[in-house]
Amino acid sequence: MDYLLFNETDILERVDEYTLYCHYLGYEVVIGAKYPCPDGIRISNGKPLDNNPSFGVFERKKGGNMPHEFLWKDQSYGYVGDIFDLVQRCNTLPTRREAIQLIAAEFGFGGEFKGRKAIPNRTRKYLDHIKISIKSKPWTTRDLLFWDRGNISQKILTGYYTYVLQCYWMTEGQVVPEVPKSMSFAYRIFDRYQLYFPYIKDREYRFRTDWTEACVPGWHQLSKGDLDLCIITKSMKDVMCLRSFGYEAIACRSENILLPKECIAALKKKAKRILVLFDNDGKHKGDEYEFDKIYVPRLIDTDKDPFDYCDNHGEFECKKMLKSIIYGY
Repeated sequence: MDYLLFNETDILERVDEYTLYCHYLGYEVVIGAKYPCPDGIRISNGKPLDNNPSFGVFERKKGGNMPHEFLWKDQSYGYVGDIFDLVQRCNTLPTRREAIQLIAAEFGFGGEFKGRKAIPNRTRKYLDHIKISIKSKPWTTRDLLFWDRGNISQKILTGYYTYVLQCYWMTEGQVVPEVPKSMSFAYRIFDRYQLYFPYIKDREYRFRTDWTEACVPGWHQLSKGDLDLCIITKSMKDVMCLRSFGYEAIACRSENILLPKECIAALKKKAKRILVLFDNDGKHKGDEYEFDKIYVPRLIDTDKDPFDYCDNHGEFECKKMLKSIIYGY
């Protein structure tokens, strides 16, 4: 079979995706781990690329017509794709079709690849290393009603440095800002941001971030001195929801990134009891922590975390539920 006639299925029938990822990234990939973004995904324009680990390969959720087992994402910019997108970007190829042909040729399925290199920067939106900046706007009743669904008040939002986005810049060299098309917010830690777009349907595009390992959501809002209890959860939204019910909590940068070891060590000294509260769908790294795990009971399909439970059942029922799973009564 001529490699020029190969399609995606022909490739994946002959070589598994994991092997392809390892080959084109140049290292043995750990699924779910975070790495510096590879060359080609972002272009430095002569400046050093941002080496904060923001790139990772993750297991694709079931459903749809795509045959792929794994996808990749650059969390900083929100780029996401499959192995063929990765090969196209990293080799600056003009088309996905040429990426398929390159793989077929390089893995000995026939022929010699004679594809065209893309014009540098032709499809690149940003040219400098990532550094998010924002312009905020005043809170509206609609914005506050969104957070009220999780019992989160404007006072809590202010205390956790949460803003309503008017527009944002992804790099220091970006001249024209991006304007959100729907409700959007920003969480600030130090001079770094995580942007949150709750109504974007594709979960992979709901967040943009330039947070580093030093950014631990909720850490600076913990009460001073020793704590009787601290809960590790998976998002700033749940940290604030737990705070609204009187519980001290911190979170990791995302549900698939573990807290730094230094943070865990400090937390052990500060808190007498530590619990882990992640989503009850099992699609996260929460089970990898050494501490006791608790989960929100799923009374209906969308009861995954404290915020959703409060939204579905109300403040009073959520308060009872949290007391039950934390203290057993």
